Amino acid sequence: MAYMKIVPIKTNTHLQQVFDYIENPDKTEESVYVSSFLCDSRTALEDFREIHRLAMKKGNNLAHHIIQSFSTEDNITPEKALEIGEEFMRRMLSDYQYVIAVHLDREHTHVHIVMNAVNFRTHKKLHCNHKALEGMRRVSDELCAENGLIVITPEFKASRKKMKADIDKYTLESSSFDDFLEKMQERGYEMRYDKHLAFRPDGSENFFRVDTLGTAYEENSLHIRCTSENSMQNKRKQPYTKIFAKPTSKAKHLMWDIDSALYSSRSFDEFLLNLQKMGIDVKRGKYLALKPENGKRFRRADKLGEEYTEEMLRLYFDDKAEYKARKAEINKQFGLLNKDPKDQFNRYIAVENINTRIKMMNYMSEHNIKSQEDLLSKIETAERRKASIEKDLQWLNARLDREQILPTARRHYRENKEIYREYQAIINPIHKAVFEMENHREISRYLRAVAVMNHEKEKWGELPTAKERSRDIEKTTNEIAKYKELLKEVRSELSQLEILYENLYDMACPPEREYEEIKEEIEEEEYEEPVRTRNRGYER
Repeated sequence: MAYMKIVPIKTNTHLQQVFDYIENPDKTEESVYVSSFLCDSRTALEDFREIHRLAMKKGNNLAHHIIQSFSTEDNITPEKALEIGEEFMRRMLSDYQYVIAVHLDREHTHVHIVMNAVNFRTHKKLHCNHKALEGMRRVSDELCAENGLIVITPEFKASRKKMKADIDKYTLESSSFDDFLEKMQERGYEMRYDKHLAFRPDGSENFFRVDTLGTAYEENSLHIRCTSENSMQNKRKQPYTKIFAKPTSKAKHLMWDIDSALYSSRSFDEFLLNLQKMGIDVKRGKYLALKPENGKRFRRADKLGEEYTEEMLRLYFDDKAEYKARKAEINKQFGLLNKDPKDQFNRYIAVENINTRIKMMNYMSEHNIKSQEDLLSKIETAERRKASIEKDLQWLNARLDREQILPTARRHYRENKEIYREYQAIINPIHKAVFEMENHREISRYLRAVAVMNHEKEKWGELPTAKERSRDIEKTTNEIAKYKELLKEVRSELSQLEILYENLYDMACPPEREYEEIKEEIEEEEYEEPVRTRNRGYER
């Protein structure tokens, strides 16, 4: 199932930023899944601008950014995603320059295509509107159907739209998140609550993750929308901010997982089964005991709190009214009734701040940092080392590109030699022009390969053998891998030092309530707020 959208690009700066983003080696397996058409991905900005200059076109849009996202249920490989993206451009926009990249940094594979807004051959400009987008989505759906992927049908869109409407309705009518989940289940929605909250409408084959419906439908936003202050009695609109955080302690992690499994189950046995699916070992006996994934020992559920006893957990399924009453009594006993979630989150942040200070002191002790000057010195040293490694890495990448030109040219020469001979054998000019348009990529690659091989022959006297060039490429690749590891280490060290500096700087700044006292002490001098400079020092 591929969802497609298109975004216009209006400035050269924005265009270069998009190129840098889609070609990010961390997202594309070191640029393995990057390809281009009628341009070079490394000089695409200049190639696009040259066509604009020849066409003498004016207007806001320089290029278009197409994003094609596949469902996690499709289990599509990166190679297949790249093939579908290229086939989409051949069918829909065959004469436009583009750079295509497959990103693998998220759970769902997605393709980024940046295409020139001006046609390479006719120099006509593409004006993308709603009708054009519908045409693109129709071609994308055809490709998905041909490759055995899920297709977004009108029924699928209708189910998604109806579920959003039901969520909007029941969040307004609910006084708590638990109440909201109950209402959705009563409405006929099947719920899945493991890593992500998802609902499946009655009669539908697919689950819909709430975080794919929009920011207002993320789980954290739903928690806030279900509170009393955001309910139907108070229609005052408030921003949906993320004020909930997953806890860090092992016990709280286990409590979080128990709650997740509880909300997504319809019986106690199903609840235990869901825990096991989440990687939690369950031991039944006199007491219910659980061992988290990668945990060292079992932990009795009743030791987590009264609401996690086996009796209370069973009561959730047997008598929810009694469960709510007893849970409210427990909250009242510990002073948790009607507490603002923001207050609970602030207490959590306060504890995290204490832990952060302890980690800071340990880090400073381990690295012999005794003053702010020592820290600044270490930061400057790390930055110089990082710049030196990046410069060496840039030179090595350029050398690798030069070494790979000849093997690539030889491959393109072999692959396209027969097509070029067939092209040369055509006598009729009209047939020859048609053949050139249909096989433009192959002919261009062949001619470029011949030019590269002639240049290399003039440079070296004779072409290096494939074995020699492969040996050079392997050597350079190993050096690049070594420098990348060094760069990763120094970046990690620099990040730690910068975080430490920021924390120390924030701790050193006096609170606002002390400003008046400071001003009184320096009445005769003009007081100015310290400003951090680029070299991480101070200036007045």
